[in-house]
Amino acid sequence: MQWVLTGGLVLAIYMGWAGAVMVSGESMVPELDNGDIVVFTRDSRYEVGDVAVFNIPEGVGQGQSVIHRIIDGSSETGWTFKGDNRDLPDPWLVRDSDITGKPRFVIAGGVGWLRWAAERSPYVVAGLVTLLVAVFTFPTKDGKGTDSPPPDGQRRRRSKTSPAASAADGKDPVETTAAHAGERPVS
Repeated sequence: MQWVLTGGLVLAIYMGWAGAVMVSGESMVPELDNGDIVVFTRDSRYEVGDVAVFNIPEGVGQGQSVIHRIIDGSSETGWTFKGDNRDLPDPWLVRDSDITGKPRFVIAGGVGWLRWAAERSPYVVAGLVTLLVAVFTFPTKDGKGTDSPPPDGQRRRRSKTSPAASAADGKDPVETTAAHAGERPVS
């Protein structure tokens, strides 16, 4: 039964019906802990008080995924986010188009579960490698593979500041690793 649920989750992420982020940081404690895996889906409406996953719109970390709580704003003016375990709000004004979704469920300690499973069976590791190859090789919904250029001639940008340096500067959003169908990490 677990394999059926896991397969369904992987299919939902690959087809773009859902996404997943791995929490890396403590800015959302006690709501979310380091190593949790959060599965999210798009929503048509967001409001103050919602926890949401968004892509940093500009500046240092542009395009990285963050999961924080909406503390102010609206769809018309943009949203202000803040980690539950932080004193100051995030520096970005986030628009609805930057928000990738709301959490639907959390796999507490999900990274630990993956490590545990991998240590017990080489088949789990082989399955994960196969899954990663499939996700990053096969075309997405728009028919483009991972080598497709960014839309509208935009350049892909990498942050020159490491997550550790951002944290040292007090800009410690919950760093996340995102898996979205059609959105491939830039290497």
